[in-house]
Amino acid sequence: MWDTIGLSSAITPLTEGQLKSTNWTRTGTDEVHDNERGVTIFKTLARKSKDNKGIPYIRYTYKADDPTVAYLKVEVSMPTFLNGSNVNELVEGDIPKFFQLLRRYIAGELGIKLKNVPKSWTVTKLHACRNFDVGNNVQQYLQHLSQIQRPKYQNRVYKEVGGPKIETLEWHARGRKEKFYDKEVEIKKKKKYKGQKNHRKQAKGILRYEVELSRQELYAKDHQRRADVLLSKAFADEILEKGLMNYGISNKIQLSGLQNAYDIIVNSDIGNRQKTALVAMLHELHEYGEKQTKKRHPSSTYSRNIALLKEILGTEKLIFSPLELPPLTQIVSIQREKEKGLPM
Repeated sequence: MWDTIGLSSAITPLTEGQLKSTNWTRTGTDEVHDNERGVTIFKTLARKSKDNKGIPYIRYTYKADDPTVAYLKVEVSMPTFLNGSNVNELVEGDIPKFFQLLRRYIAGELGIKLKNVPKSWTVTKLHACRNFDVGNNVQQYLQHLSQIQRPKYQNRVYKEVGGPKIETLEWHARGRKEKFYDKEVEIKKKKKYKGQKNHRKQAKGILRYEVELSRQELYAKDHQRRADVLLSKAFADEILEKGLMNYGISNKIQLSGLQNAYDIIVNSDIGNRQKTALVAMLHELHEYGEKQTKKRHPSSTYSRNIALLKEILGTEKLIFSPLELPPLTQIVSIQREKEKGLPM
């Protein structure tokens, strides 16, 4: 549903004592040359957590010539703040809990009473997301999606270092970004933290789709960009399902069975020399057939490579039939099953 969010609100100004007692990570000034704003002073809290629990970024600002006018900005990953990771999607019932815990956190960090923490917020940034449990086909979907060009968007492909495996696909437009990525790989690349092993296990086989909404989309839904209006499941579903349609993946995806076998070999844990040998033999089998391929190799080499091919591909017989991937729009994520109360 929702992941990263940016929030803004006016706040009762902090006292001099509260300003001094808060352990700010940075203090600075912003100067705007107009008669309305003048010079503003900002103080930020951007703590790092060893356990990666989604510590919010907090920015407190006030006018240099009028400290009675103050504002608070907050940015955080909602599911990470609640659960220590954003592997699982939020459900609608998590939203009130998030704001309750966030207000308590802000009160504690700034040394103020809970009643002085804003209850109403303006949304300045919002990311929608959905997980698709596609099992061993994450790479196949990413390979297919990497070929899609969208008008007015620039696409970027990020691959593993020194290898062909796609890790992330991004499409950028003015003020908007969409991406698909391998969630397990993202978790694996992060610095070690408490619970990472369990989170990586949960992320296995997950193809993640994220949309960073533009300001225009937020305004179109609610001109005041009120959090209590925007943060609905219906709005998230509207954004995500509209986005998925733009990639043409509401239909079945046809892939070459040979290409799928290549991808499985390339992404396996065997050494590079073995991968090269197996890919070459796979090509020969497809081109010449089993009988002719067998004649082209020493008996021991052929038997060894055929056995390894069958083990990696998980089959007793090598058949190069087309592979059909189901439409993503028909794949229900693990978290959406949970939301419906179905067994996990």
